[in-house]
Amino acid sequence: MAELDERAWADAIGMYERRYTYAKVTGRDNADWALDADRLMRGDTPDVRGWRVNDPLAGEFERLDYYKRISGCSPISVHVWDLGLFLVSDTEVGMVWSFHAW
Repeated sequence: MAELDERAWADAIGMYERRYTYAKVTGRDNADWALDADRLMRGDTPDVRGWRVNDPLAGEFERLDYYKRISGCSPISVHVWDLGLFLVSDTEVGMVWSFHAW
């Protein structure tokens, strides 16, 4: 397996350019990683390494129909379906989240 560096990360993120997908990482500031994931989903924090991200709604008003609080089994977006993955380490939280927006 190749070592993860900025170039390898940028190449991996490139596969999401044509999809309605978020692929981002941020630093851990809280003992509860879900609080950091919350900031990441809202777009409140940059990538701690300054590496490439895929964030199609950065700075857009629609960022408010992407994130909403949920309880139970409600979807987190207004799209037909969404599917995501959180990656958590002692120092970072990342996410890859895709939407079927058409």
